[in-house]
Amino acid sequence: MKLIDRLNVIESVFDELENTSSMLDKKRIIEENVFDEIKEDFDFCIEVSIGHHRLGYTIYEIYSAPKLDENLTIVEVYQKILNKPNEDNDHSIAKVNDVVTQLGYYSYFFAKLFNREYKLGIGKSIISDRFLSPMLAKKFDGKLKNAYYAITEKLDGNRCIAFYDDDNDKWKFMSRNHKPLHVDFDMENFDKSKIYDGEILSPEQVRMSQEIFDAVVRHNQTNNYYDSQFNKTSGLINSKMQNKDLIYNIFDIYHMLPSCGRRPDNYQSYRNRRAMLSPFHENSENVRILPMLKVIDGGDESSIEDLYKTLDIVTSIGGEGIMLNNMDAKYVYTRTDDLLKVKKTYSIDMKVYAIEAGRGKYLGQLGAIKCKVNFKDSVIDVDVGTGFTDYQRLYYSCHQDELIGKIVEVEYASISKSKTSNTYSLRFPRLKRIRLDKDSVSTD
Repeated sequence: MKLIDRLNVIESVFDELENTSSMLDKKRIIEENVFDEIKEDFDFCIEVSIGHHRLGYTIYEIYSAPKLDENLTIVEVYQKILNKPNEDNDHSIAKVNDVVTQLGYYSYFFAKLFNREYKLGIGKSIISDRFLSPMLAKKFDGKLKNAYYAITEKLDGNRCIAFYDDDNDKWKFMSRNHKPLHVDFDMENFDKSKIYDGEILSPEQVRMSQEIFDAVVRHNQTNNYYDSQFNKTSGLINSKMQNKDLIYNIFDIYHMLPSCGRRPDNYQSYRNRRAMLSPFHENSENVRILPMLKVIDGGDESSIEDLYKTLDIVTSIGGEGIMLNNMDAKYVYTRTDDLLKVKKTYSIDMKVYAIEAGRGKYLGQLGAIKCKVNFKDSVIDVDVGTGFTDYQRLYYSCHQDELIGKIVEVEYASISKSKTSNTYSLRFPRLKRIRLDKDSVSTD
């Protein structure tokens, strides 16, 4: 995409933003018009509009032809041309003239941007959501790019974004949906200009995580197996207790709102971002940097086999799965195939004994099925509410007799025992298929 096209799109969005006072409309305009190819440039321009990346000199407008590469992005124009006087510590008239001459008639946009003449009505609050939205993973489909991937453990805790709030002079911890978390971790020695991405675990989960790391390094499994502590961890986070026995496990880092002359960290590769985390390795009793298990070459055919061997070790100890981090990828605020999750799932046949009506968007349709199967000295009893097609939800709400008493195959992550009764349940149950080929389960 040419520079002129990038400027035209962003100017068009800015015009719409200036012509509405509604914050909801502003967010809608951004969501509908800022597509992936210009998102990096747009975010940068928004940062400039609220006072970041200041140049220390004033850009004026000229109407001659530009003398720069048309394939540059707006961020690259800043890094290679606009910021040069700052790097050289030279704000002389001659230096500024050289900058403006290179910009040519593009100086109109950059003068209005960096002289902060756009009146967008956007403050830190509207961009906070964009910069506090974590990178999300896609499911591994068996294929890798021709790139190196760092394998890390897929943590089974609560996602947590940490950043320093200058206005209130304290660290804040938020969920992936920007809700405040009732936790506090010792981050005194961490860089306050960065945002940290990780998950909150119990000490037992961290012991398991360390054992997973040791086992992968030794290339062998162990006989120890840890049960999931997710529910316990969630309960502690939501409680109002002051002293909670929890540990923050950081696995990525990206920039807050960088000051003039600094390259934003999320423009850097995962390899470089991990290097930034290294100095903080042992700075806190309740903050941990998640270790990389190993690095594989996506272009090597043997890597897939190596990947699954690592997955076997992780799950044999009790881990949920592994993550594949593209070493050359930037941090993005959306779901991406540069971050892949690989989980080992299981399935079990169960009998449907009741149907629950749907609520909300499934009102008047099937909401969930109640399933049971004998297990050990008791039963597994679970509600399965995902995995249905829209057609199935409508059809079986009207023909419940065709589903009650039938056998279904349910996919799940793990089995856990109830703390209040002698029954078992499934973690993340999902309908895999209705077993029309069976009329009973062997453990009925």
